[in-house]
Amino acid sequence: STLFPYTTLFRSGYNWSKVYSGTTYEIYSVDFIDSYKGWACGEFGTIIKTVDGGDSWSVVGTGLENDINGIYFRTDQIGYAVGSNGLALRSLDGGNTWIQHSIGTSDNLNDVAVARTISDFVIIAAGDNGKIYRSTTSGASYSEVPNLPVEANWKAISRTHQAGPYDTRSEERRVGK
Repeated sequence: STLFPYTTLFRSGYNWSKVYSGTTYEIYSVDFIDSYKGWACGEFGTIIKTVDGGDSWSVVGTGLENDINGIYFRTDQIGYAVGSNGLALRSLDGGNTWIQHSIGTSDNLNDVAVARTISDFVIIAAGDNGKIYRSTTSGASYSEVPNLPVEANWKAISRTHQAGPYDTRSEERRVGK
């Protein structure tokens, strides 16, 4: 199943309208860091970016053929994406370029998020066969979370909507003010 079939994205506010995404590939996940900057990802290595609140989108070349299933930006410069066959990506320049990192699995990874600890950030990637991976190296390397009593496929990671100790963005940024 896809989030936005037919490569059309919709912009909200008081009115909804169709906006062409800039790609003919299906889009699976969208993340906005504020009211203007956002990224979306999808099949065949597709990543698209907007800097005007979704009015227009530009394609970011990844050079990949893997589906990219989940995308999350911790800041307007640092982002993470995951996909099929254990694909793990990191961007340090606002999503303009992406660095591929080995997670050590061929399982599909379906979503990614960042949790704040007392002193640092932990990147969490959820995948098929009940696997969850974590990185304490800003996405440079990952390790599997051991002994999870789940064999089902993880499809999404729930993100909090309240500012708190595990929140990676301020409340102001999350609600898009």
